[in-house]
Amino acid sequence: TPHDYEIVVQGPPVVRDYELVIGDAVGFGASTSATVETFPGNFRELPSMSTNFIIRDTQTKEPVKYAFQDLNNPASPQQRCNPTFFPPASYEQVESGQLSAVAGFSGRCSDVIYLIEDYREQKGVVTYRISMNAFFSEGGLLTRHPKPGDTLSVYTNKPFIDGNRFQFIMDQDNLPQINSDTLRSDLDDVLVIPNPYKVSSVFEPQVTSTNFQQNRELHFTGVPAPSTLRIFTASGTLIRKIDITQSNLTSEYGGTYIWNMLTRDNLEISYGVYLYHISTPEGAEKTGKFAVIK
Repeated sequence: TPHDYEIVVQGPPVVRDYELVIGDAVGFGASTSATVETFPGNFRELPSMSTNFIIRDTQTKEPVKYAFQDLNNPASPQQRCNPTFFPPASYEQVESGQLSAVAGFSGRCSDVIYLIEDYREQKGVVTYRISMNAFFSEGGLLTRHPKPGDTLSVYTNKPFIDGNRFQFIMDQDNLPQINSDTLRSDLDDVLVIPNPYKVSSVFEPQVTSTNFQQNRELHFTGVPAPSTLRIFTASGTLIRKIDITQSNLTSEYGGTYIWNMLTRDNLEISYGVYLYHISTPEGAEKTGKFAVIK
């Protein structure tokens, strides 16, 4: 039966997924030297050493640095309990750097792994601690040491926190292709109705208010969405800029925007000649003119 692993947050909780992979022999991986808090208030310098495992990022496969506290090897100066003293019958002797855990009359021991990572402005801090629980019952060790090919996958919760960054990369071959000729032909269908605009045009709704004020309308037909409509005086002064979306178009003539003939200051336009300019996000443009006469 594989070991029961225990993963503890010992420092800043880095949002990342990990793989612990067991290799064929010691030398498959190597720990880094670091000073870690092995018990509350007790700091120990852990030397670098060859190990039989590596730790890597699940997504990028980049290696993750770690410090290793080798507690189960009798030859190790870091040993906490002696598995050779009243060892369980099924105990397998390990060499220095081999990830292992043991349970026996002398106690329960597990090697400890400390992940060493950068977190924001902090460099080389301990983030997580990984150890194993070995089970002992009636003189027998119920678990085995990790074997070559064993892999422990660690997945962390990923809440949205300050400083998160998301990067999206689009393959050039999969980008949507824009046909500029089609865009130009689409804008060629844009018409201003009526043109010229005459006071009391048939496009105006019937008078319903008692003050006899007429609501004026100018229809831009065949307008694509999204697009931007700009209206200028004959001298080039911008009097209105309108962002057109599908929601403010009617279905008439394939897409009609109805302008109330008010400026950006909410004033009615006067008689004269006006210029309009329609542009799309893809870069297509069309200009034209209309007149308002008595």
